Amino acid sequence: MKGKKNLLILFSCVLTVIIAGLFACTRSAKEIIPSSEYAPYVNAYTGGVISQSSPIGIELTQDQPMVDLNNELKDCPFSFTPSLKGKAYWVSNNTIEFLPEEGELKPGKLYQGSFQLGDFVEVDSKLKVFDFSFRVQESNFTLHTAPLEIASSSPDKVTVKGEIRFSDKITKEQVEKILSTNGTSTITIGSTSNPLEYSFIISNIQRKEQDYDITLIGNDFSGYTEEDYQLGNVKYIRTNMKLFRDINWNKLKPAQKLLVMDLVNINTASSMRTYRITRKKFIEKYTELLQVTGRTLQKYMKFLKLYFYVGLKEGMYYITLRKQFSSSITRTESDEVNRHLLNTACRRNRIKEQDEKEAADILAVISRYRKEIQNSFCDVIDIFEQMIEVMNASIPRRSKWKRRLKASLYHKLLREELGMA
Repeated sequence: MKGKKNLLILFSCVLTVIIAGLFACTRSAKEIIPSSEYAPYVNAYTGGVISQSSPIGIELTQDQPMVDLNNELKDCPFSFTPSLKGKAYWVSNNTIEFLPEEGELKPGKLYQGSFQLGDFVEVDSKLKVFDFSFRVQESNFTLHTAPLEIASSSPDKVTVKGEIRFSDKITKEQVEKILSTNGTSTITIGSTSNPLEYSFIISNIQRKEQDYDITLIGNDFSGYTEEDYQLGNVKYIRTNMKLFRDINWNKLKPAQKLLVMDLVNINTASSMRTYRITRKKFIEKYTELLQVTGRTLQKYMKFLKLYFYVGLKEGMYYITLRKQFSSSITRTESDEVNRHLLNTACRRNRIKEQDEKEAADILAVISRYRKEIQNSFCDVIDIFEQMIEVMNASIPRRSKWKRRLKASLYHKLLREELGMA
């Protein structure tokens, strides 16, 4: 990356990824654990956390004498809350599945289901309806970028290539709706052989004298209703958990991180702290999700125990997030962003040493005027440059300027920028 002096772009230029549309979660419904009285009649059912593309099935203990395989049932024995559109089919002599229409299952939502068990087997009146529940997994992602590319034909521009991997199937059209970039740069999304993974190219990035931020913006909020906003169901993934600050986190491979993130969401979304899943289903689910072999998945279990208590009893995994990693770090996510802005401003204005008290006071000022800053689209980083210029107004040679933080002056200039002086 040599050429013009100091022409560097830090692609830690924060890829501030705000993909809020992927992280909805609701707790308005309650989880249902069927009674053991159903055991003689129901061998298995869809429960726990499922994919958006999963069918919802009931496996009976008794084979049915006459079934019309793979043809839609005229009278659907399933009902759901919230309601789901779809069709029911016999897939074997003892298994019936409900296949929701595409897009019906919403990420993070808990669904309660009822199955008319009494229509197929003789049971006591209180067991005629089999109630159960399941949750649709949150849509997680991991994002990775390759080293910056500079073409000899356009030395003043930079291209960034990378990959984004999702925890559930998603179409290219949906990815294109979710991601866009700010400024003059453009983003191109490409498909790969893996339906969970997409490539992206950010081009037309201008090389400048100083580093600057590029933001990947998530702007698809079509999955939310007005009620979701009123109930506070539109949420962001909590990135200030201690887990994501652990020294081992950055050593994990992309697929390993995706596995941890999925299990974290399951643990935090459920009212029960322990995630229970049969070993067979665990292997089936995560070999498909991560596109790895069963043998590789078993190797992943070793590092998984860094963050989870993992028990295996009678073919059932019991997975619980360790308490020390579920708590948040002292600083909030907003504090983390403000600290990043302060460090970026100091780097750009060549402030080599930060006075701790002045820095803390400036962070307090930014936090105090947070709403006003958001409403006015004020760039808090630009204020630092103004602060340096005012402090050195009587010194004509910039090479002689004193470069330090001064909270009182920053406060005054910010208020002027916000029209509050």
